[in-house]
Amino acid sequence: MPERRKVVVVEDDPSIAAAVVRALLQAGFDVELATDGRSGVEKGAAPNVALIVLDLMLPEIDGIEVLQRLRARTTAPILVVTARTEVSVRVAVFKEGAVDYLPKPFFIEELLARVHARLGGIEDGGDSVAFGPLAIDRDRREVAIDGRPIPLTPTEFSLFEALTRRPGRAASRGELAFALTDPDEVSPRHLDAHVARLRKKLGSLGAAIVTIWGHGYRFDPPAQ
Repeated sequence: MPERRKVVVVEDDPSIAAAVVRALLQAGFDVELATDGRSGVEKGAAPNVALIVLDLMLPEIDGIEVLQRLRARTTAPILVVTARTEVSVRVAVFKEGAVDYLPKPFFIEELLARVHARLGGIEDGGDSVAFGPLAIDRDRREVAIDGRPIPLTPTEFSLFEALTRRPGRAASRGELAFALTDPDEVSPRHLDAHVARLRKKLGSLGAAIVTIWGHGYRFDPPAQ
């Protein structure tokens, strides 16, 4: 199974972050969210990041300084999305090394097209994968175990899909909430209840969804 390209989204507005993260996940990318400038630098500078989507008005560290710090530590392309539309700001972000600029408000389709242009193509989110007896058809949104269909609700499938796109790596409750819907409408207890029902439907394979206490969950693929 090929490694998914990682996109780091640095955005503190919950509704915008939710829409961008969800769209990138559905496009087949591995996505990590940072909601302040400090964590944006830390996550964006990781060696396996393919692209960074960066807002400018951030807590902790201003977006321009985040851009400067990232440019000194990584060669990953940085796409700036911001409500700051002054010419001086546009000039500044390009001088500091951004490869693209998208003013807010924007259409998600345009953002994906720009990511596409920088990375040479968006991964196909509608593929099929198998982990031992477990088969996931992302195009048909179906899950089967040993050829037996498992009836999942749309929310359960979206949650399971988000986990299985990054096998062996922990996903926070916040990241999983973004994969489902508006994070303001998904409480930790609500998310945990979905996980409990999903585990029950998966039977013995439900143990592949591992709880990371104080953080979230991880999918450990069953043996081939």
